[in-house]
Amino acid sequence: MYSSDITGSTFYGNIASYGGALWMGYGQSCGWSLPIDGCLFASNTANSGGAINNWDGGLSTPAVRQTTFCGNNPQDIQGYWQNNGNNIFGSGTDCNANGICDGADIGLGTSQDCNGNGVPDECDISSGTSRDVNQNGVPDSCETDCDHDGVPDGYALKNGLAQDCNANSIPDSCDIASVFSQDDNQDGVPDSCQPDCNNNGNPDDYDIQTGFSTDCNLNAIPDSCDIAAGAPDCNANGLPDACDIASGFSVDVNTNGIPDSCEPDCNGNGIPDAYELSTGTAPDCNSNSLPDSCDIASGAPDSDGNSVPDSCQSDCNQNGVPDDYELSNGTAVDCDSNLVIDSCQIANGASDINNDGVLDSCQCVADVNADGMVNGADLGVVISFWGPVTVFPRADLSGDGVVNGSDLGILLANWGSCN
Repeated sequence: MYSSDITGSTFYGNIASYGGALWMGYGQSCGWSLPIDGCLFASNTANSGGAINNWDGGLSTPAVRQTTFCGNNPQDIQGYWQNNGNNIFGSGTDCNANGICDGADIGLGTSQDCNGNGVPDECDISSGTSRDVNQNGVPDSCETDCDHDGVPDGYALKNGLAQDCNANSIPDSCDIASVFSQDDNQDGVPDSCQPDCNNNGNPDDYDIQTGFSTDCNLNAIPDSCDIAAGAPDCNANGLPDACDIASGFSVDVNTNGIPDSCEPDCNGNGIPDAYELSTGTAPDCNSNSLPDSCDIASGAPDSDGNSVPDSCQSDCNQNGVPDDYELSNGTAVDCDSNLVIDSCQIANGASDINNDGVLDSCQCVADVNADGMVNGADLGVVISFWGPVTVFPRADLSGDGVVNGSDLGILLANWGSCN
């Protein structure tokens, strides 16, 4: 017994008297089976058995499986054979009119048959049996169509019939359907293709819709991302300052876009110091950008308790105490009631010829005997004590330690009634 087989072979256009492609001779077999698997017999010609002729009857058995026969003359097989299934016997049709039967076209590879219906793809397309929207010669049914809409994915993407935001050559709808991509907000766009400013894996609009993130200014960006990008949040409450102000949560009396609670307010009255100073509701006598009340609260002297720092009030004698305070408590004299300390007036040139610290205008300097008149009696006293002062200093009208002509001049200059 012989053991052999014929697999994956093509027999095309052969001519013989018997069995154009294969002849199994009469009386020459030993009763063995010849497996024929996955072969093509096309356009073969013989007087008998265009493809196969078996004269041995049942002694020799061609066992045929998954083999295509087409266009063989006068018939495909003559004699006994065993049909092991999935064989195709064509009528010799030539749908594309290329002179080769369709089965041979397919078997030889000159035509494709992607759907395995035994008809070349170009014939399926030309007859309308199969669509070919992208005109690439391949039936649409044989191309990838992940969403099963009858349109090849490549064509749908190229012509804008489907979106591919992540450029992976797969329609977004298929990425989502296959769970390759998430679509938390169910808008048909993979989450990975949408803005996710906080990098939490969820689209920003989904975070906002679900309340995971706030969007107080309705700009479709989570507030946390606005703040991260530079939007001020001076009170660190997770909301941009502009929202705090717009909602009334924070006051902004000076309309500078900064909540008042974030600005200096040294007196704790809820109003920014700068606003109080600019509107004049708080004085700043020393122009240090702080309300005077805060300077005083911080230790600046206010001797007279009038809420004005001493340094801002008149202090003609520069002793650090306001003049009006000295005058009011009697520690300084203002004999002429002009609200200026006498010593300051004298320092600035007011007459005090006897250097007693009292304005001459407030006393009758030449009335030596104090009788309210400057007359001969006073002249006699001055003359009586002429010379260096030893006994009666009052006669030294100029206060220079000597009673002399200068004192006489003063006396004569003030002659008459002291009033």
